[in-house]
Amino acid sequence: MKVRSALAALWLAYAVFWIGGVGGHLLYGGTPANMRWTAPLFLALASLLVVVSNPADWRACAISFAAGFLAEAIGASTGYPFGRYSYTSTLAPSVFGVPLVVAGAWMILIAWVRQLSIPVWAGALAMTLFDLVIDPLAANTLGYWKWTSAGPYFGVPLSNFAGWFCVSFLILTILRARPARSVGVVLTGCSILIFFALVSIAHHYFVPAGIGVTLCALPWWRRLQR
Repeated sequence: MKVRSALAALWLAYAVFWIGGVGGHLLYGGTPANMRWTAPLFLALASLLVVVSNPADWRACAISFAAGFLAEAIGASTGYPFGRYSYTSTLAPSVFGVPLVVAGAWMILIAWVRQLSIPVWAGALAMTLFDLVIDPLAANTLGYWKWTSAGPYFGVPLSNFAGWFCVSFLILTILRARPARSVGVVLTGCSILIFFALVSIAHHYFVPAGIGVTLCALPWWRRLQR
């Protein structure tokens, strides 16, 4: 009963931040300067939702969190495997120049992809498509990080997507065991996709928005195939 109450409270808090974030961009063109603290809290709540929604999979969550953080720490300091970039203070707190909620984002996305029960290569491709939705906004309008050299995809270098595929492939190879089904994990991942799709529309990033909407349909299509 306590777990259900905690989960319900988390979903309620997450929904408030989700609606506020989308509404701010659709109605006012962005997040007010005095509300920038909501971005890391929003991602932290999403991370907690994934862990609480499928507690039996906590080891996989811990591995994907640690692996995502390690990849970002190496990437931010060396430029490999994603390309040269640096994080701003928007998503603080950070450790070794990497916001902790970014590692949480890796955990959320890996957990979402694992729910699809697809081959490792397809999961890595889905992760890369997820980044095609997120990065144009995060690196530009939202200002979560900055690329040193602009690339052809809304200023994002192609090396970033190659890096995402490789890192995702490695993590998913390690976590080959099928997790217990969790609607909460699927809903959290899809809500992140829809969030970025709607905010993309608000700022006229229609290609990332289209990819986000299409990708969001994948879990439900997979369920129909079973």
